[in-house]
Amino acid sequence: MYRDARLTFRQRPASGRGIKGGEVRKKQPMPNLYVTAQGARVEREYERLVVVQERETLLDVPAIKVEEVVLVGRIGVTTPALHLMMERGIGMVMLNQHGEFLGRLSGDQHANVDLRRAQYRRSQEAGFRLGAARAVTRGKLWNSRVRCLRIAADTQNAVAQRTAERLDELLDELPAAPDQAHVRALEAEGSRAYFAVLRSHVAPEWDFPSRNRRPPLDPFNVLLSACYTLLTEAVHAAVLLAGLDPYCGFYHAERWGRPSLVLDLMEEFRPLIADSTVMTLTMNRLLAPKDFLPGPPERPVILPLERYTEVLNAFGQRLRSPVTVSRLNRRTTYHRLLEYQARQFAAAIQGKNEGYEPFRSR
Repeated sequence: MYRDARLTFRQRPASGRGIKGGEVRKKQPMPNLYVTAQGARVEREYERLVVVQERETLLDVPAIKVEEVVLVGRIGVTTPALHLMMERGIGMVMLNQHGEFLGRLSGDQHANVDLRRAQYRRSQEAGFRLGAARAVTRGKLWNSRVRCLRIAADTQNAVAQRTAERLDELLDELPAAPDQAHVRALEAEGSRAYFAVLRSHVAPEWDFPSRNRRPPLDPFNVLLSACYTLLTEAVHAAVLLAGLDPYCGFYHAERWGRPSLVLDLMEEFRPLIADSTVMTLTMNRLLAPKDFLPGPPERPVILPLERYTEVLNAFGQRLRSPVTVSRLNRRTTYHRLLEYQARQFAAAIQGKNEGYEPFRSR
């Protein structure tokens, strides 16, 4: 089981007695709790969440320290624990053993009817939708460009340098894009060029012919899809916290069950959080292609659950990494930055800001 480093928790052995020295305190806190121990159960003990497997307590943590619980695979939850999470506004996300999203459970998030009404009204305004589309695409192209420049500087990668220059050109073209179709065309070209850089930079033992999904056909794409799923859930939580409807978007097409606004706001963070996590896992050899197994036609490549914990560890570490936000004139973490950006989008919807301004890395 992966224990998120934000949590202040008390571990206990099977006997139930606390570890000598009491609570174990970790630095660089982050409030997501991932549970992967198959057959484990999340229980309530007063105002604490306790993870139990058979008769052993794996984790004991104050509920006030947790913002979201992510269950991976066959994990149980007692009704009292569910009540505690709902009372505390703690979201619960369920993934299957392959890290694919199954569902989300959350309490009454917000009663900000005015904000929701403004969001629905704005979603019908062509001008606002186009501005939002340009903004989220600008963030994605900019942050992709920054990653290309860093790769070029570190490795003298000519492909990365050329791509950074092309992304600059696309950014110059973006303000004049007359409609969302043109914006999508610019974003698609930028994404193709950016993934070509990743292909040229990936460690030699990894084969990454192209970006593919549904299902991913090779280990590298499995990692990309896994990290995009985790990023989607992190942004989803931030959107709910800001009081917005995650399904009413402005750039991604709306369809039943699709959290379009979440997909909008995660675009600028794909290179910075998800792709960065994948590169850490592969370049630092925390995972290798041999860790993956062949699967059925509907899922031809599988990362076993015991190795999937490496993905959770690396993704959690990236979310709690420090980042400088010039508009705040201070450093924060990517986890808090997601919440800040969601609130900035809410402010733009309400007319408090002059349009949405994406986060642009330096």
